[in-house]
Amino acid sequence: MQLKSPTDTPIHVALLDGNAIRIGPEGREVPIPFRKRAFAEGCIPMDVKAEDMSAPMAEPTEHSRAELLKSALRLLKAEGTPLTGAGLPNRNTVSKTVGWPVTAIELTDAWNSL
Repeated sequence: MQLKSPTDTPIHVALLDGNAIRIGPEGREVPIPFRKRAFAEGCIPMDVKAEDMSAPMAEPTEHSRAELLKSALRLLKAEGTPLTGAGLPNRNTVSKTVGWPVTAIELTDAWNSL
């Protein structure tokens, strides 16, 4: 996979085994062991424009947020995620899945509407 630095400044990616590579704005082929770390350091695929990566995502509306929560709960239910004593998935697990802190009321309402 070819990755590049999104700016004019090269990104240096080093592994714990001592191997390292430099990824500049011109891009380069990045070996598999370096890819996860390269993405974590901010590298982007060659065919992506840097300005596309910085565009802020729109905040979900209340309706879309509820639908996202229900979709996440369906997924967790299908995966057999263990339930709490209240018969609900763990709120922290659900929050990590959807990407925002889910309230107990949101979780209960969404779970009961499935």
